[in-house]
Amino acid sequence: MNKSEIKLDLPDVSVAGNLSQPENPDALVIFVHGPGDSHLDADYNFVADILNENNISTLIADLLTSEEKKNSNADINLLQTRLVRLTQKAIEQFAFDKLPIGYFGIQSGAAVAFEAAAFLGDRIKAIVCLSAETSLSKNLKDVNAATLLIEGSLDNDHIELNKKTYDQLGCDKKIEIIDGASYSFGEPGSLNEAASLASTWFDLYLCNKEVNESTQ
Repeated sequence: MNKSEIKLDLPDVSVAGNLSQPENPDALVIFVHGPGDSHLDADYNFVADILNENNISTLIADLLTSEEKKNSNADINLLQTRLVRLTQKAIEQFAFDKLPIGYFGIQSGAAVAFEAAAFLGDRIKAIVCLSAETSLSKNLKDVNAATLLIEGSLDNDHIELNKKTYDQLGCDKKIEIIDGASYSFGEPGSLNEAASLASTWFDLYLCNKEVNESTQ
Protein backbone atom coordinates (compact mmCIF):
# COMPACT_ATOMS: atom_id res chain seq x y z
CA MET A 1 0.00 0.00 0.00
CA ASN A 2 1.39 3.38 -1.03
CA LYS A 3 0.04 6.34 0.98
CA SER A 4 1.11 9.90 0.33
CA GLU A 5 0.05 13.50 0.88
CA ILE A 6 -0.06 15.17 -2.52
CA LYS A 7 -0.75 18.44 -4.29
CA LEU A 8 -2.74 18.61 -7.50
CA ASP A 9 -2.18 21.64 -9.73
CA LEU A 10 -5.50 22.62 -11.26
CA PRO A 11 -5.84 25.44 -13.81
CA ASP A 12 -6.69 28.05 -11.15
CA VAL A 13 -5.32 26.65 -7.88
CA SER A 14 -3.28 23.90 -6.19
CA VAL A 15 -5.19 21.63 -3.82
CA ALA A 16 -3.92 19.25 -1.12
CA GLY A 17 -4.99 15.66 -0.68
CA ASN A 18 -4.28 12.17 0.62
CA LEU A 19 -3.76 9.47 -2.02
CA SER A 20 -3.73 5.78 -1.07
CA GLN A 21 -2.95 3.17 -3.72
CA PRO A 22 -2.95 -0.62 -3.43
CA GLU A 23 -0.40 -2.30 -5.69
CA ASN A 24 -2.88 -3.29 -8.41
CA PRO A 25 -6.09 -1.36 -7.69
CA ASP A 26 -9.44 -2.34 -9.19
CA ALA A 27 -10.91 1.18 -9.04
CA LEU A 28 -10.48 4.74 -7.78
CA VAL A 29 -12.84 6.47 -5.35
CA ILE A 30 -12.58 10.24 -4.90
CA PHE A 31 -13.93 11.61 -1.61
CA VAL A 32 -15.98 14.80 -1.83
CA HIS A 33 -16.40 16.46 1.56
CA GLY A 34 -17.92 19.74 2.66
CA PRO A 35 -16.03 22.97 1.89
CA GLY A 36 -15.05 23.52 5.52
CA ASP A 37 -13.62 20.04 6.06
CA SER A 38 -10.13 18.69 5.40
CA HIS A 39 -8.41 15.76 3.70
CA LEU A 40 -6.85 15.09 7.12
CA ASP A 41 -10.21 14.25 8.72
CA ALA A 42 -9.86 11.01 10.71
CA ASP A 43 -13.31 9.67 9.80
CA TYR A 44 -12.77 10.10 6.06
CA ASN A 45 -9.39 8.41 6.25
CA PHE A 46 -10.92 5.57 8.28
CA VAL A 47 -13.43 4.90 5.48
CA ALA A 48 -10.64 5.20 2.91
CA ASP A 49 -8.62 2.55 4.77
CA ILE A 50 -11.52 0.10 4.50
CA LEU A 51 -11.85 0.73 0.77
CA ASN A 52 -8.08 0.32 0.39
CA GLU A 53 -8.30 -3.08 2.08
CA ASN A 54 -10.74 -3.99 -0.68
CA ASN A 55 -8.20 -3.07 -3.37
CA ILE A 56 -9.67 0.35 -4.18
CA SER A 57 -7.44 3.43 -4.50
CA THR A 58 -8.74 6.51 -2.69
CA LEU A 59 -8.16 10.23 -3.10
CA ILE A 60 -9.33 12.61 -0.37
CA ALA A 61 -8.70 16.15 -1.59
CA ASP A 62 -9.67 19.65 -0.52
CA LEU A 63 -11.50 21.51 -3.26
CA LEU A 64 -10.74 24.87 -1.63
CA THR A 65 -7.54 26.46 -0.34
CA SER A 66 -7.26 27.42 3.34
CA GLU A 67 -7.95 31.05 2.46
CA GLU A 68 -10.97 30.16 0.32
CA LYS A 69 -12.43 28.10 3.15
CA LYS A 70 -12.56 31.23 5.32
CA ASN A 71 -14.55 33.16 2.73
CA SER A 72 -16.51 30.43 0.96
CA ASN A 73 -20.30 30.41 0.81
CA ALA A 74 -20.30 26.90 -0.66
CA ASP A 75 -20.59 28.08 -4.26
CA ILE A 76 -21.85 24.88 -5.90
CA ASN A 77 -20.67 25.95 -9.36
CA LEU A 78 -17.10 26.59 -8.17
CA LEU A 79 -16.96 23.32 -6.24
CA GLN A 80 -18.37 21.33 -9.17
CA THR A 81 -15.82 22.85 -11.54
CA ARG A 82 -12.99 22.08 -9.11
CA LEU A 83 -14.14 18.47 -8.68
CA VAL A 84 -14.38 17.92 -12.43
CA ARG A 85 -10.89 19.35 -12.90
CA LEU A 86 -9.52 17.37 -9.94
CA THR A 87 -10.97 14.16 -11.38
CA GLN A 88 -9.44 14.86 -14.77
CA LYS A 89 -6.09 15.79 -13.20
CA ALA A 90 -6.00 12.62 -11.08
CA ILE A 91 -6.65 10.51 -14.17
CA GLU A 92 -3.84 12.29 -16.01
CA GLN A 93 -1.25 12.62 -13.22
CA PHE A 94 -1.56 9.15 -11.71
CA ALA A 95 -2.46 7.17 -14.84
CA PHE A 96 -5.91 6.22 -13.57
CA ASP A 97 -7.34 6.39 -17.08
CA LYS A 98 -8.03 2.63 -17.19
CA LEU A 99 -9.70 2.45 -13.77
CA PRO A 100 -13.44 2.84 -13.11
CA ILE A 101 -14.03 5.91 -10.98
CA GLY A 102 -16.52 6.58 -8.20
CA TYR A 103 -17.32 9.38 -5.76
CA PHE A 104 -17.88 9.19 -2.01
CA GLY A 105 -19.91 12.29 -1.14
CA ILE A 106 -20.13 13.41 2.48
CA GLN A 107 -22.83 15.81 3.67
CA SER A 108 -22.82 18.92 1.41
CA GLY A 109 -20.09 17.28 -0.67
CA ALA A 110 -22.76 14.90 -1.97
CA ALA A 111 -24.40 17.71 -3.95
CA VAL A 112 -21.03 18.53 -5.52
CA ALA A 113 -20.46 14.86 -6.39
CA PHE A 114 -23.85 14.65 -8.10
CA GLU A 115 -23.24 17.82 -10.13
CA ALA A 116 -19.79 16.65 -11.26
CA ALA A 117 -21.12 13.18 -12.10
CA ALA A 118 -23.91 14.70 -14.19
CA PHE A 119 -21.28 16.71 -16.10
CA LEU A 120 -18.84 13.81 -16.57
CA GLY A 121 -21.51 11.31 -17.60
CA ASP A 122 -20.49 7.68 -17.89
CA ARG A 123 -16.95 8.39 -16.65
CA ILE A 124 -18.29 8.18 -13.08
CA LYS A 125 -19.62 4.68 -12.46
CA ALA A 126 -20.79 4.75 -8.83
CA ILE A 127 -21.58 7.19 -6.03
CA VAL A 128 -22.00 6.60 -2.31
CA CYS A 129 -23.35 9.44 -0.17
CA LEU A 130 -23.19 9.72 3.61
CA SER A 131 -25.67 12.06 5.35
CA ALA A 132 -26.17 13.69 1.96
CA GLU A 133 -27.23 17.32 1.75
CA THR A 134 -28.55 17.51 -1.78
CA SER A 135 -30.70 20.64 -1.78
CA LEU A 136 -28.15 22.40 -4.04
CA SER A 137 -28.19 19.61 -6.65
CA LYS A 138 -29.78 20.81 -9.89
CA ASN A 139 -29.04 17.93 -12.25
CA LEU A 140 -29.95 14.75 -10.39
CA LYS A 141 -31.91 13.42 -13.38
CA ASP A 142 -28.70 13.52 -15.44
CA VAL A 143 -26.71 11.30 -13.05
CA ASN A 144 -25.94 7.88 -14.57
CA ALA A 145 -23.75 6.55 -11.77
CA ALA A 146 -25.29 3.86 -9.55
CA THR A 147 -26.03 5.64 -6.27
CA LEU A 148 -26.22 4.47 -2.65
CA LEU A 149 -27.58 6.90 -0.05
CA ILE A 150 -26.58 6.06 3.55
CA GLU A 151 -28.41 7.75 6.41
CA GLY A 152 -28.61 7.37 10.17
CA SER A 153 -31.98 6.40 11.64
CA LEU A 154 -31.75 9.37 14.06
CA ASP A 155 -31.29 11.89 11.23
CA ASN A 156 -34.94 12.39 10.30
CA ASP A 157 -34.42 15.62 8.35
CA HIS A 158 -31.96 14.06 5.91
CA ILE A 159 -33.93 10.85 5.58
CA GLU A 160 -36.87 12.89 4.29
CA LEU A 161 -34.64 15.03 2.05
CA ASN A 162 -33.01 12.01 0.50
CA LYS A 163 -36.26 10.26 -0.21
CA LYS A 164 -36.87 13.21 -2.55
CA THR A 165 -33.35 12.84 -3.97
CA TYR A 166 -33.96 9.12 -4.50
CA ASP A 167 -37.15 9.83 -6.44
CA GLN A 168 -35.32 12.19 -8.82
CA LEU A 169 -32.49 9.80 -9.64
CA GLY A 170 -32.94 7.72 -12.77
CA CYS A 171 -29.91 5.46 -12.19
CA ASP A 172 -29.57 2.22 -10.21
CA LYS A 173 -30.12 3.37 -6.64
CA LYS A 174 -30.65 2.32 -3.05
CA ILE A 175 -31.13 3.85 0.41
CA GLU A 176 -29.58 2.25 3.49
CA ILE A 177 -30.54 3.46 6.96
CA ILE A 178 -28.20 2.52 9.81
CA ASP A 179 -30.07 1.95 13.04
CA GLY A 180 -29.02 4.16 15.95
CA ALA A 181 -26.78 6.42 13.88
CA SER A 182 -26.99 10.20 13.79
CA TYR A 183 -25.99 12.75 11.14
CA SER A 184 -22.32 12.59 12.16
CA PHE A 185 -22.13 8.77 12.45
CA GLY A 186 -20.25 9.20 15.72
CA GLU A 187 -21.98 6.31 17.49
CA PRO A 188 -19.89 3.15 18.14
CA GLY A 189 -19.75 0.95 15.06
CA SER A 190 -21.93 3.17 12.87
CA LEU A 191 -19.15 4.55 10.68
CA ASN A 192 -17.70 1.07 10.27
CA GLU A 193 -21.10 -0.18 9.10
CA ALA A 194 -21.39 2.71 6.66
CA ALA A 195 -17.91 2.00 5.29
CA SER A 196 -18.81 -1.67 4.84
CA LEU A 197 -21.95 -0.75 2.89
CA ALA A 198 -19.93 1.63 0.72
CA SER A 199 -17.30 -1.02 0.05
CA THR A 200 -19.96 -3.53 -1.01
CA TRP A 201 -21.58 -0.97 -3.35
CA PHE A 202 -18.28 -0.06 -4.98
CA ASP A 203 -17.41 -3.75 -5.30
CA LEU A 204 -20.60 -4.30 -7.26
CA TYR A 205 -20.71 -1.18 -9.43
CA LEU A 206 -17.03 -0.23 -9.80
CA CYS A 207 -15.16 -3.52 -9.56
CA ASN A 208 -17.94 -5.73 -11.01
CA LYS A 209 -17.44 -8.28 -8.25
CA GLU A 210 -20.18 -10.70 -7.34
CA VAL A 211 -21.59 -9.79 -3.93
CA ASN A 212 -22.86 -12.58 -1.70
CA GLU A 213 -26.49 -12.05 -0.74
CA SER A 214 -25.67 -12.72 2.92
CA THR A 215 -23.41 -9.66 3.04
CA GLN A 216 -26.14 -7.22 2.04
